[in-house]
Amino acid sequence: APSSSEMRNKPFTTRHWNSMISGYKVAAQEIDSLSQSLDDHCSIQGANGEANLVLYAKSDFTAENSDQLSVKYGDHVNVLEQVNDDWWWAEHDGSYGYVPRNHLVDVAPVPLDQWEDEEYFDSYGHLKLHLEMMRDQARVSAYQTAIREAVQYIEGKVVLDVGCGTGILSLLAAKEGKAKKVFAVEASEMAEHVGNVACHNSLERTVTVFHSRMEDAVLPEKVDLIISEWMGTLLIFEMMLESVLDARDKWLKPEGVMWPSHATLYLVPCTAQQEYDEKITFWKNICGLDFSPLIPLAYQQFYSIPIYNHILDVKDCLSGTQSILKLHLKTTALADIEDVSSQFDYVITRSGTMHGFASWFDVEFADISDPRVRPVTLSTGPDHPLTHWKQDLLIIDTPLDMLPGDHVTGTIRLKRNTKWRRHISVTVNYQLLRNNLAQMKETMKEFTLWK
Repeated sequence: APSSSEMRNKPFTTRHWNSMISGYKVAAQEIDSLSQSLDDHCSIQGANGEANLVLYAKSDFTAENSDQLSVKYGDHVNVLEQVNDDWWWAEHDGSYGYVPRNHLVDVAPVPLDQWEDEEYFDSYGHLKLHLEMMRDQARVSAYQTAIREAVQYIEGKVVLDVGCGTGILSLLAAKEGKAKKVFAVEASEMAEHVGNVACHNSLERTVTVFHSRMEDAVLPEKVDLIISEWMGTLLIFEMMLESVLDARDKWLKPEGVMWPSHATLYLVPCTAQQEYDEKITFWKNICGLDFSPLIPLAYQQFYSIPIYNHILDVKDCLSGTQSILKLHLKTTALADIEDVSSQFDYVITRSGTMHGFASWFDVEFADISDPRVRPVTLSTGPDHPLTHWKQDLLIIDTPLDMLPGDHVTGTIRLKRNTKWRRHISVTVNYQLLRNNLAQMKETMKEFTLWK
C-alpha cells in the first residue's frame, strides 16, 4: 500500500489508505461470518410450495450476462431456487437471475457509512499527515502570503477555518491577519490540541475551536472570510469541498470572501517512459524469460487508478495544457463538482511516445481590496516548486507515437461515486488525428479513486 508521504489526497486518500485497508479487512471478516448462518437456515424448496427465502446482499454483484442478476449491498433478494452450492436463482425489484450464493446473508448488513467518516477523520487525528502538509513550503507560504497581503481587510473581521487540522491557518489569520475572531472547526481528534497551540501562542482570546463536523457546527455568528485547504487528487477527490460549500451557504455573510477564491484543474498529454518501463516493459525480459502474458494484468493492477504521486518533468508534456474544470468558490454549486465533463483538443508540439495524461491544479486567493490586482496563486504544476500533491498521471493502455502537428481529441469526465461519497471515477475518451485523419478508433479508459 502507498505511504502517506507518497500521497497527498487530503483528507481521504493514500494518507489513510493503510488504515482503510485494515478497516475493510475487519468488515469483510465480520460480513463473511454472517454467511455461515445460511448453512443452518431453512432449506429452500420454492418449487415444492414452501416459502421462498428472503436474504440480503452482503456486497455488490454486477451481472456479466443476461442470466445473472445484479444486486447492491443491502438489497433484499428473494431466493426462488437453490440451484447448486455456488449459484441461486433469485428475484430483486422485478428482475430475475442467478446470484452467487456467497454474496447473500440472512441478516441485514449494517448500513454503510457512505462518507467513511471514522476512517477519514481518524487519519487526521495523527501528526504524520499534518507533518507532511506543514512541511510543504509552497502550500504554507501561499496561505501566509495571502493573509499578510490582506491584513487591511482581515483586521477586525470574523474568520472561519473549515477543517483546521493543527490550526495553522487559524493562527495565521489571528496573528498576521489581526482577525477579531477566528472559528477553527475540526472533526478529528486533532481539535483537542488546537486550543493548546493557540494558548501557547497567546491567541486563545481570538481563536475558538469547534470539535465538530462542519455540517454540525453551530457558530455564534456569520463570518467575513472562509479559509480552508480542501484540495485533493485531481482537485476534488475526497469531496471535502462539499463541507466548505455547506459552510459558505450557512455562515458566510453576503459580502464575505472565500479563500481560495478560484480553482482550476489542468490536463495535458504526456510521456512517462520511466514509469512505463518499470511497470510494463519490465515483464518482457526477466532472466531471459518473457513474461509478456502478465502485461494485461499489470495494466489492470497498476493503472486502473491514477498515479497520484507522479513527478512530471515539464519536458514530458507533449503539448500545451488545457483547463478541464474551473471553480469560482463564491458561486460554485455542489452539482458543479459531482459530474464534470470537458472536451479537449491538443496540438502536439514535439515528437514522443504518449503514455497518458498528466494533471495538476492551481488555486488563487483573489485580492480582497482590489480584484484587478494579480492574486496570490498556489500552483501544483511541474513548472512550479514541488508540493506534496505532486502531479497525477493517467496511464493509457496502448502508448501512442506522436509527431508535431498531431491532434489528440476527446473528453474527460469526473463523476462522483453515488454510494461512496468521497470517491470519484475518471473516464477518458481519446483519439489521435494526423493530417486530419483518424489514426485509431476512439478509445475509452476508466480510472477509479479509489472505488
